[in-house]
Amino acid sequence: MHLRQKRKLGWLILGLTGLASLAFWVYFFSPDKLLTLIVFYLLVGLSSFFLVLFILNHRRRAVLISSGLVLFLFMRQLELRQPVYLLLILATLVSLELYAWKK
Repeated sequence: MHLRQKRKLGWLILGLTGLASLAFWVYFFSPDKLLTLIVFYLLVGLSSFFLVLFILNHRRRAVLISSGLVLFLFMRQLELRQPVYLLLILATLVSLELYAWKK
C-alpha cells in the first residue's frame, strides 16, 4: 500500500512569493543587461519549480517541467518560435521522465 505524502504549504508560499518577485522584477527592470536576464530566468525557474512541486508533489517532475519552461522561454527570447521546438522540448522531457522511471 502506497501512502501519499501531504503537500507542504511552504512550497506554495515559496512559489507565490517567487511569482510576486518575478512580477516586481519584470515591472521595474528592463531586459537590456545580462544580469537582469539571468535573474529573470532564475525567478521563473524557481517559482515554477515550487508551484509545480506543490501541485504534483514530485521533485523530479517539478524539475523537468520547470527546466522545460525556462528552456522554452529562453528559446523564445532567441526568436526560435517554430512549433517544432516545443515538440522537441516535450519529447526530450518525456523521454527523460521515462528513462528515470525505468531505473
